[in-house]
Amino acid sequence: MAWNPYREAGLPHLTADQDGYANRYGLTKGVVRAVYPDVRRVDVEPEHGGLLRKVLVIGDVLPEEHVDTDNPQHVLVGFIGGNMHDAVCWPLLWRRTFGTETTDDGKERHFYPKNQQIVRVKDLTVRITSDNRIYLVDAESDDYIEYDMNTRTVHTIAPHVFMGTNEATRYEYHRDTEVRIVIPKCLIGQTAVESADGMSYLAQQLIHLMSMLQVKATAGAEVELNAPLIELNAGSVVLNTTNSRFGGASAAEQLLLGNQWMTFYNTFITLFNAHTHTSVQNGPGTSGPPGAPAAAMDGSLLSDVARVSKAG
Repeated sequence: MAWNPYREAGLPHLTADQDGYANRYGLTKGVVRAVYPDVRRVDVEPEHGGLLRKVLVIGDVLPEEHVDTDNPQHVLVGFIGGNMHDAVCWPLLWRRTFGTETTDDGKERHFYPKNQQIVRVKDLTVRITSDNRIYLVDAESDDYIEYDMNTRTVHTIAPHVFMGTNEATRYEYHRDTEVRIVIPKCLIGQTAVESADGMSYLAQQLIHLMSMLQVKATAGAEVELNAPLIELNAGSVVLNTTNSRFGGASAAEQLLLGNQWMTFYNTFITLFNAHTHTSVQNGPGTSGPPGAPAAAMDGSLLSDVARVSKAG
């Protein structure tokens, strides 16, 4: 019977080697010299020499080509029924990590004694530590996703994080740049009733903030509200500012201080109504100045805080 290394499952086994020329028993270790991803097979150079062609890989990790020190790719080779035509191999993934004989570089993913289970493929590691921490991803870039069962906490350490969907609702985190929430509707509060408690958001419709105590917006430089209409409904509105401008940032006309202006104006009217003239002469001519001249208005009657312009 001709040798066919790709026999389909269920076909008869190869004819036994009566003379023992093709029988191989036991296991041997080797390194990967070529990879064939389309058939999930590799060429293996056993440690005792020679070359085994297209050995079937068992397991869910396909090894890479071996490079001494830089990319170690070791496999354990066995032969089904002792037949060298049926060679299979298992990747020895732990040989990509260090043992206690190597100086600790401070990275757990590099040392198999620090992990209960560890799989390293290229620059990625999946591992479970002995103290119940699960690293779903632990990359050589120092990004990782970790679940700590002791604290029941998930850590996601990466410069860019997306949660949700790519097309609609999602949360985006971009380190040192922005945090973005793309949502059609969000209700935050103890009762989460739209427009009634806490914070409500409807896309293109509503932002509603409500608190029984206090709502604050604090910024180091600027808080800006842009809308055709901004309406404030409150029993009391306090603007605690040292520079208010109505009509634009260039508004320069100071507002009158109403109560002080009223006092000034009433004093003037009283004086005007009761004033008399001195040096009055009969006939044509002019009279002298009033006996009690009115004082001129000064800046004390103008607001130092609020300014307005005639036109926006």
